[in-house]
Amino acid sequence: MTPAEELLIRSIPRALASTERVCSSVNVGSTKTGINMDAVKLMGEIVLETAEASKEQDSLGCAKLVVFCNAPDDNPFMAGAFHGVTEADSIINVGVSGPGVVKTALEKVRGEDFETLCEMIKRTAFKVTRVGQLVAREASKMLGVPFGIVDLSLAPTPAIGDSVAEILEEIGLERAGAPGTTAALALLNDQVKKRWCNGFHSSWRLEWCIYSGQRGSGNDRCGNSRCPYH
Repeated sequence: MTPAEELLIRSIPRALASTERVCSSVNVGSTKTGINMDAVKLMGEIVLETAEASKEQDSLGCAKLVVFCNAPDDNPFMAGAFHGVTEADSIINVGVSGPGVVKTALEKVRGEDFETLCEMIKRTAFKVTRVGQLVAREASKMLGVPFGIVDLSLAPTPAIGDSVAEILEEIGLERAGAPGTTAALALLNDQVKKRWCNGFHSSWRLEWCIYSGQRGSGNDRCGNSRCPYH
């Protein structure tokens, strides 16, 4: 980490606390080069400082700060966006917030078997993302701008009920952070990214994150008449 990089990182709390729309992201490691543990330590301090600096705004500064490993290239969605050479000059990208919707859906199958739970997560993810796609296509027609991608985000928001932790507890955890948390998160990740039927062919990308930038493939409805998602 160079002195200039450290100075830039240390400016983050003040920048996020004094602005409304500015977001920040820092990549602290990669599979190729390893993890910069000095940067990890520093970012832990920065997160706390950001929370303190924005305490009058419910510590919202932390929601605008992303700490990455293996930051995805040219990711259009805030807070950890990268607008690089593969991004178009003008394009419509739509982000859909899904934690509250997924939690409400899981409440309807509370106590059911594991297969039913997984199927509900997949169905809900499809429906939410489909709505985002329809909105994006209409906006694209109205503005004459190409349609890019739909982002299904499971990242938490300040809104009551928009909590990933509550989804994990609805899956069956006693409390988020208890034994089994990683397994429940892996299950949620896997089901959200699943392709919903064999007839699917890619026409848009589905992304989801818990500030992770993990990506899967998605698309329009298929032509299979037996597809349950028509």
